[in-house]
Amino acid sequence: MLSKKKHTVKVRIPGLKQDIDSFQLALEPGPPHTLVVFPDGDVLSVENGTPVNFKVEVHDECQNITAHPKLAVRCQMMGAPDLPVDIVDCSNTGSGLMLTKPLSLKTVNAEQIFTVKFNIPNHRTVSSVERQLRVLPSTRISRIEVYRQEEGSDDVMVLQNSERIDWTAGDTLGNLYFRLYDEGNRLVSLQPKITSKIKVNWTAKLNAEDLAQGKLPCLGVPTQAQREHFYHVSFQDQHAVNMSFIIVPRPDEPERLRVRLGESTVKMGEVLSGSTYVEVMDQYGNKTDRLDAESVNSLSVSADGLDNEALAVEWQVNACKNVVFTTITS
Repeated sequence: MLSKKKHTVKVRIPGLKQDIDSFQLALEPGPPHTLVVFPDGDVLSVENGTPVNFKVEVHDECQNITAHPKLAVRCQMMGAPDLPVDIVDCSNTGSGLMLTKPLSLKTVNAEQIFTVKFNIPNHRTVSSVERQLRVLPSTRISRIEVYRQEEGSDDVMVLQNSERIDWTAGDTLGNLYFRLYDEGNRLVSLQPKITSKIKVNWTAKLNAEDLAQGKLPCLGVPTQAQREHFYHVSFQDQHAVNMSFIIVPRPDEPERLRVRLGESTVKMGEVLSGSTYVEVMDQYGNKTDRLDAESVNSLSVSADGLDNEALAVEWQVNACKNVVFTTITS
């Protein structure tokens, strides 16, 4: 509760034997009259992610801080959706702090100015107060950019978040680098205390010196083609910032043929039932797409006693892209 200020009042009546007397008078603040907000400048600047800490006081007509039952001060930021609202109870003290929690606006790429309105809902006769609040982009890390750059080259391939990348199965994806940006899209200097918080999901061994140069560890592409593999780079601080990409291994260079027989047994002079499929494989057993319709003319089949005139070779167009021998007679 606000303390009552005591005053001594002296009363003197000349001519009396005891012509003076005194008593104590306790004065209480009057009813709410004015809402005062500090700081009282035109525009207050804060960084996104930090508290504002407005101080409010309720004054009576003589500018004394006053308290009153159900004396709640409300403030609201205006100028965009989903802005914070705060209420502080001043019933006992006549004052309080508002917007003491860190601001957490979603996108602040450049400075933004908002209007903050203060009022006392239960005392409509007290005029509302407005302040201008300038919110600046935070210096905290808000974006990771991963890119690939060959040594000695000026060409830079920036990986987009959630991008799908086709890469040769069993190969190494190297020369990967990263950059860090704050909310204002400003490049952040790679200090050890910052780069030590970089994590990747393809290895637990990170070289501190490489990270200080913005270099990420090499990534070994799986040997099995067609399956998607998820990778991400993260900055782990009070809040996490992530960047991810997907690698889809593609078959390596052709290395060998694979022949699949519909039937493996046939009597002399009879036709081998079923089809025989020819596929071109890479070193890891992935089927390549190097066969096409023209490949039929360059393929040859030989066997002791094979009736080449009865041999039918055709190109089968489907998801497998096979060369098919449909009639083999020996």
